[in-house]
Amino acid sequence: MNADERRGLPVFIIGCHRCGTTLLRYILDVHPRLACPPESKFIGGLAAMVCYPQALAGLQSMDVSRKAVMEWVREFAERTFSRYAASQGKPRWIDKTPNYFDLLPFIDEMFSQRVLYVLLTRCPFDAIASLQASPYFTPATITDPHVSRFVNEYGHTCEAFARYWRHVHSKIGQFNALHPDRTLRVKYEDLVRNPVVTTTAILEFIGERYVDGILEQAFTEPHVYGFGDWKIRSTSKIHADSVLGPAGWPEDERKLCWDIVGSVASELGYAAA
Repeated sequence: MNADERRGLPVFIIGCHRCGTTLLRYILDVHPRLACPPESKFIGGLAAMVCYPQALAGLQSMDVSRKAVMEWVREFAERTFSRYAASQGKPRWIDKTPNYFDLLPFIDEMFSQRVLYVLLTRCPFDAIASLQASPYFTPATITDPHVSRFVNEYGHTCEAFARYWRHVHSKIGQFNALHPDRTLRVKYEDLVRNPVVTTTAILEFIGERYVDGILEQAFTEPHVYGFGDWKIRSTSKIHADSVLGPAGWPEDERKLCWDIVGSVASELGYAAA
């Protein structure tokens, strides 16, 4: 697939919460051709409608096929995203919604396999620590259905967030293995340590060119607020201060988390120490 073909495809940024998806969104959102809105969430509702028990059977009785339904939901999604891009004066949209890790096959079917995915990952220890520190993922404040499932079962603990991390990246890994030509794995650590090289690779993957100055503009130009990382609003530059790894973790918690995430994390190049 050449650059011109890739340039015409939808793009989804997928990853675990607190893995840098908002940072990447801010960078790409200032590209002159790209509009990247806050987390859209609504595709989960489209999938729920299609997957509702007996929904397709009921539609079939009205002579509406699954293919027709998927065409309609794709049209709704495309119109919604394109409308947003046009409102920003951009010709192309990119979605970043971590929750869509659970909807990758649905999204792929919806867009007839004509779609690209940037799969973002982060060291599990840093992701777990960030999830546990977030004010949005406490038992009193949590609203995200995917994260709350693990917090409700395991409490506000490193174990809960380790199990969530493993669940997300297991799903992403399975999809990546099936579609390696349309997926790009990106590490958060590479993005913050080598932002020009990593951003250039991402843009080339989606058929776009790197534009000088976008790494700085990401923090000076306005962005539409919505679902996303709240901390980035007080960030003024890309830095690697939050790349810590397992150093400083109590031995018992480090071992507990690695026992949970190790099989997946090691395949992604992360280590327990």
